[in-house]
Amino acid sequence: MHWDETNGKTARTDQLVTTLEQHVIARTGSPLPAPAPAAPTTPQPMSNLFTARYRRRTVVLCVAMTFFLLGYYGFNNWVPTLLVDRGLTISAALTVTTVLSASPLAATLLALPITDRWERKRTCMVLCMLAAAAVTAFAYTHNYATLVVSGFLTQLFFVTTFQVLYAYLPENFPTALRGSGAGLANGVGRAAGIASGFITAAIVTVLGFAGAFGAAALFSTLAGLIIGTFGANTHDRNLDDVDGHQQSAVAKSSAASEPRTLERAAAPATPQHYSEPLDARRGRASDLGGPPRGTD
Repeated sequence: MHWDETNGKTARTDQLVTTLEQHVIARTGSPLPAPAPAAPTTPQPMSNLFTARYRRRTVVLCVAMTFFLLGYYGFNNWVPTLLVDRGLTISAALTVTTVLSASPLAATLLALPITDRWERKRTCMVLCMLAAAAVTAFAYTHNYATLVVSGFLTQLFFVTTFQVLYAYLPENFPTALRGSGAGLANGVGRAAGIASGFITAAIVTVLGFAGAFGAAALFSTLAGLIIGTFGANTHDRNLDDVDGHQQSAVAKSSAASEPRTLERAAAPATPQHYSEPLDARRGRASDLGGPPRGTD
């Protein structure tokens, strides 16, 4: 909706917002509150990511993605080779990697109930810590069953982190910079992923099997701490109000005037039609139960 409106596709945006309003009214059984005014969205150059307003979040996300993907690819790219070097047969090593390859499906199912349940930066931090703990167990165990289970859990937590992290990244930037900001952070992380092969090779030469996966655990821990400590809080905030320290006015007014769960009225309310700016209507519908922020 943000992108459509910014690029002049107001008819399609108006139709979608009207549909959301009707769904919210039908679900709550109450009329919508008065909209909050919203400033028009204008295109911004990518260089604005490094202005005082956005510089901190841009740097924090780039550094966090760097460490996270160093850990992720440092683990995944070296599992078969290092398992064989540790003494497993090629067949046993391939069995482990086959089990690990099934974890992304489980990770997607795990992400479904948690991605929108809690503040995403905290969720990312916890998942990174769990991945680091699983990698550590994988690095130092000599039991085959523990190796398989810890490897599966490592992949599970890493891929679940991806699901939550990719929802969190664009929430840190306003509409005009959302794709640029999220793309830059992800691109820097991917560049680190390319370099991880050389970094892990150097670590293996010096520290061996346990050192390589211990480094992956360290990188994952650092990524979680950086996001959890320095990442922006995007919970219950309008996507274009990323620098505010309070909830949006719409969220506060709706939270103050009505309980979170409302009983349906005996008869459905008649959908209302408004002439106010689409940004205001969109924010209000989202705060009253429309799609979670970051999904527009």
